[in-house]
Amino acid sequence: MGNKDFSFIPGLSDDERILLRNILDKYEKSQQIYKPLFTFFLDERKAELAKTVLSSVKAENYAFFGGYESAGRCVLALFPEGTAADELEWPVRPVTFTYRAVDKLTHRDILGALMSLDIKRECIGDIIVGEGKSCTFVYETVADDVLFVSRIGRVGVKSGEDFDESIVPKVSFKEINATVSSLRIDGVVSAACGVSRDKAAALIRSSLVSLNYKEVSSASQKIDIGGVFSVRGYGKFELSGCRETKKGRINIVVKKYL
Repeated sequence: MGNKDFSFIPGLSDDERILLRNILDKYEKSQQIYKPLFTFFLDERKAELAKTVLSSVKAENYAFFGGYESAGRCVLALFPEGTAADELEWPVRPVTFTYRAVDKLTHRDILGALMSLDIKRECIGDIIVGEGKSCTFVYETVADDVLFVSRIGRVGVKSGEDFDESIVPKVSFKEINATVSSLRIDGVVSAACGVSRDKAAALIRSSLVSLNYKEVSSASQKIDIGGVFSVRGYGKFELSGCRETKKGRINIVVKKYL
């Protein structure tokens, strides 16, 4: 099914090629057996790669879910025609750790505690850290093991299968307005980061720039409205709007994630 050497996607690792082949195989099988099939958790880059490959074979029956609306790491569901995404029984379960407010835990502390249980990273979704309460989403096959966790590092915790949305941090942006000659990625990066065009091109050559979670290989690559790009050392941005001026230049609006 489809072009399984994925030559139309530059910069793929061997592991990513294997993942994408598996996704296409799962999609085809879900149509044959008329049942939804699921991947493990995918990070944002892998999710974007999956969307690209599924789009290349004109697949429409798929959805992502990570436990809450703005999740970064998500499970991909591939399902047959006639199945609605909101009817799926997702293999994702929340586990909340509560502890004394004076105790402090980090994302790294929690991830380390889970992986010390021999749980693979692909079975762990987002980890949201709050004060006295943190939550992670895990694949259903490991949820019972995670619910037995009573200590993370030196901190005693109580584990429960629930999710308090109040600990999800609100996403905030700083808006940047600039004028560029085109929507080439080097020009947009230059404007967003406040550096010269040459410096932006050097960042791209050094593999420090990604667009829609894929490494940018060419300074002339175009960016569309809604494109999300990251520049190592400068942050994460989104091109949220643009309009052409009477002189043929382009006014852009870039949101910088804070």
